[in-house]
Amino acid sequence: MGFGFSGCDGALLQHISDQGSAALKNIVCGLLILGLIFWLSGGVSACCDVGNGTCYTCGDTIYASCTLNADLTSAGDCFTVGADGITIDGNGHSITGNTTGDGIETEGDKDGVTIKNFKIYNFSTGIYLGGCGSDDNQITNNDVSLNLDGIIITDVECGSDNNTVIYNKITNNTNNGVYFNQGAYNNNLTENLICSNGLDVNDSYAANLGDENTCNTTYNWNDTSATGEGCLYRCVCECPADGWVNISAPYDCCDGAQACTCQERENRDYYCDSYLVCQYNVIGNDTVRSGCVGCDDGVDCTDDACVDGVCAYTADDGNCPSDGWVNIGAPYGCCSGIQKCTCQERENRDHYCDPELGCRYDAVGTDTLRSGCVGCDDGIECTDDACVDGTCKYTSHCERKRRPDCPECEDIGMVIRPEPILEEPPVEEEEEPEEDEPEEEEPEEEEPEEEPEKEELKELAIIVPEDITEGEPFTVTVRDKDGNPVGNANVDYNGVVRQTDANGKVQFTAAKGTKTIKTSKQGYKDGSATATSSEVEEEVVEEEEKVVEKKKEEEGGFNWIYVIGIIILVLILLFILMRRRREG
Repeated sequence: MGFGFSGCDGALLQHISDQGSAALKNIVCGLLILGLIFWLSGGVSACCDVGNGTCYTCGDTIYASCTLNADLTSAGDCFTVGADGITIDGNGHSITGNTTGDGIETEGDKDGVTIKNFKIYNFSTGIYLGGCGSDDNQITNNDVSLNLDGIIITDVECGSDNNTVIYNKITNNTNNGVYFNQGAYNNNLTENLICSNGLDVNDSYAANLGDENTCNTTYNWNDTSATGEGCLYRCVCECPADGWVNISAPYDCCDGAQACTCQERENRDYYCDSYLVCQYNVIGNDTVRSGCVGCDDGVDCTDDACVDGVCAYTADDGNCPSDGWVNIGAPYGCCSGIQKCTCQERENRDHYCDPELGCRYDAVGTDTLRSGCVGCDDGIECTDDACVDGTCKYTSHCERKRRPDCPECEDIGMVIRPEPILEEPPVEEEEEPEEDEPEEEEPEEEEPEEEPEKEELKELAIIVPEDITEGEPFTVTVRDKDGNPVGNANVDYNGVVRQTDANGKVQFTAAKGTKTIKTSKQGYKDGSATATSSEVEEEVVEEEEKVVEKKKEEEGGFNWIYVIGIIILVLILLFILMRRRREG
C-alpha cells in the first residue's frame, strides 16, 4: 500500500527541510501520521471481525473464527457458517432481522462449530443447524427471542447428531422454542431457560435428551431428572412485594439546623416480563431522615448550622452587643472645680465572640462623664464657695474671724453658727447637748425586750479626724462594724443634719469646743462620737502679738546707718584739721 511518501523523508518534507524550517517539518510529519491512523481506523465497520483485516457482515458466509464488534440488522439471512471448527462470538451484540431468513445457519455438513454470546431477534429462525450431517456443534449462552422459531436442529438426509444446546435463554418465539425435527438424534439440551414460546420444547421423534431445563410446554420431552413429561423446572416469575426499597448506603445529611442520617429510597412496582424475568417500575422516590440532632452549642454568639450532615459553629461578633461606652457603676456626686455634678464611670468596650465562652469584651479605654453640673455660688459675699465630694460647701468669713472686712456678717444667715453664739462665755451652755447625750441613750436602755432583734443590726461607727480647727471644714466618715462605708446615713453635728455620700462621707464646719456627733440609718444601730476643735482665736492673737513685737523692734531699735555716717564725717573733719596744722 503506497501513500506517496516514504516515512517522513518524502519530497514534500525534503522541500520543507530545504527551506530551513525543521520545526515545520516535524509538525507536518506528525499531522501525516495522525491522518494515516485516522484513515486506518475509519476503515473498521460494524461486522464480525476476524482480526486480520477480514470482517464479515450480514449476508456473508463465515470461513474463520470472528467476533462481532457492533449490533447488526439484516433483511434475510445474516450469517452462514462455511467452515468446520470455527467460533462465531456475538460478544453480547445483537443481530436483528425482518422476520425472514435465519439469524445463523449452517451450509451443508459443518461440524465442531461454536455459536455463542449472541442476541438474535426477529428472524424466521434464530439458529438453524441443518444440511447433511451437522454434528458436534455447540450453541451456548445466547438470547434467542421474538422469532418465529428459536432453534431448529434437523437433517432429513444425513442426520444432525451430538449437538449441545446449553445455557441459552429461548423465550417468546411464536412457534417453537427448541425444535428437534426429523433427523435430529442424540442432541443434548441442558440448563436452558425456555419459556413463553408457542411450544417450549418440541422433540418430534423423542430421540434427544437433556436435564435441568426450565420450561412449561413440551412435546415428547422430559428432562432426565424430571418425574413425568416436561422440564425439571417450571417457568415462574417470582417478584418481591411492591414497596419502598433502599437504594443507597446511609449518609450524613441536614434537616434545617439538624444533623441527621439519610437514606435514599425508591418505590418499586414489580412485574414479570415476557422472559419471565422480574422487572419493576419506579413510581416514587424519597429521602428518609433519622437520628436528627439539633446543632445548638449553647453559645449565644455563634451561628449554628448544619453543613453536609455535620454541625458547624461560626463565631459572629455581630451577635454580641455593639462596641462603645458602657456605664460601669451607679451615678455619684462629684465636683468639677467649684461646680457640683453627677458623675458616671464608663469604659469603652470592644466586644467579640469566643466560640466556647460566648460574648466577651476588651476594655480599650475608661473615662468619667460629668453631667448636671451646678455652680456652688450662694450669692453671699462673706462665704467661701467650694465643692467637696460632690456637695457644695459654704464657709463664713465672719465665723472664721479672718475677714473682718465683711460688715454684713451680722445681717446674713451663717452656714454653721452666727458669730455671737461663738463668743458666748458660758461654755456650759454650749456643752448642753453633751449633757443631753445620756437622755438620748436612754431609749437604748429601755429596749431590753427587743434585744434579740437588735443583735442582728450592725452598729454604725463614726470616724472623726484628730486635728479639727474651729471654723475649718472637716470630714466625718460613717462605717459599719465590718469597716464598710455606709451611704445615706443621717449625721447630726451641732444641730446640723446631713447625709453621707456613697463613700460614707459628709463634711461639716468645725464649731467651737467639744461637740457630739450622732448618726442613724434604718436597719443599723445608731452610733455616736465626739469632736473637739482647737480655738482659732489663740492662734490669731499669738500671730498678732508677734507682728506687734516685730514692729516695736523695728521702731525702737538703733539706726546704725546714721551712726556710721556721723563717724565718717568726724573722721573727715579730723583729717582736714591735721593737714592744716602741718601746713601752718
